[in-house]
Amino acid sequence: MELSPEAAILGDTGSPDEEEEEEVSSLVVAQGERKQEDTPAASVPASEPPVEKHEDKEREEKEKQEKEKERQKEMERMDEVGYMSGGWKSPDGSLSCGYSSFRGKRASMEDFYDIKSSKIDDKQISLFGIFDGHGGSRAAEYLKEHLFENLMKHPEFMTNTKLAIIETYKKTDSEFLDSERTSHRDDGSTASSAVLMGNHLYVANVGDSRAVISKAGKAIALSEDHKPNRSDERKRIESAGGIVMWAGTWRVGGVLAMSRAFGNRLLKQFVIADPEIQEQEINDEMEFLIIASDGLWDVVPNEVSLQLTPVFKLQRS
Repeated sequence: MELSPEAAILGDTGSPDEEEEEEVSSLVVAQGERKQEDTPAASVPASEPPVEKHEDKEREEKEKQEKEKERQKEMERMDEVGYMSGGWKSPDGSLSCGYSSFRGKRASMEDFYDIKSSKIDDKQISLFGIFDGHGGSRAAEYLKEHLFENLMKHPEFMTNTKLAIIETYKKTDSEFLDSERTSHRDDGSTASSAVLMGNHLYVANVGDSRAVISKAGKAIALSEDHKPNRSDERKRIESAGGIVMWAGTWRVGGVLAMSRAFGNRLLKQFVIADPEIQEQEINDEMEFLIIASDGLWDVVPNEVSLQLTPVFKLQRS
């Protein structure tokens, strides 16, 4: 199947009722025509002169500094105008993606997204994620910088992807909490991510962001929101000695309106970062995938969300 060349932009509005979820970020991913590309074998020298290694280190450091400058500019623009959108296309032309973020009423943005693409063992790998921060931006920003990087470094990422996702989510949560051990803050974040390996899709979710696919024109949720009043989540929290109570909405300990999240040290005994994972084989019926924070899903039903992507014009030859 083939997609029209226009960029995909999904616009949303924040929830008027939830004080802590005022930003919204979303990704729309569509499958395009797959192209076979021959990758020439690279010649690898047996050893490298120390000068070349030094130059490589300097180049990496320069690229890191430039990336940080770009990130700072992006955040400054977001804080100034409150809105950002754009598009992305995979190197092999098999996928296109549109993204958008709205700051809401806060002074600074607490939500982040990440897109990564790589070729590993001749297989095209694409990763997409939405990280909805609360209590500050540190947790969500940490996930953007480290979650997918950690995942691709996992020794079983290619052979046992589901296990790699589970272990990486837990490890990244632990590392974030460790990095913030001297801080008086208690930031947290959701994480809804999609990992596409060839024609196999893994969707992992922690928190109340959500992933929905359009398949043969129908909306299919590939994640279930982690809300404290979800029967199995409430049972888990109460079994661990916690309480779920009503405070404008159902909250863990009367504080947090989601039952799973990264960070949130003070509630960590009850608010875990263990992901729930769903899998899907990609075929011609799959039109696109939407990943968004609850700023969208609190006001837009799954079926209605498919109508917000009119620029995707699927053409079958």
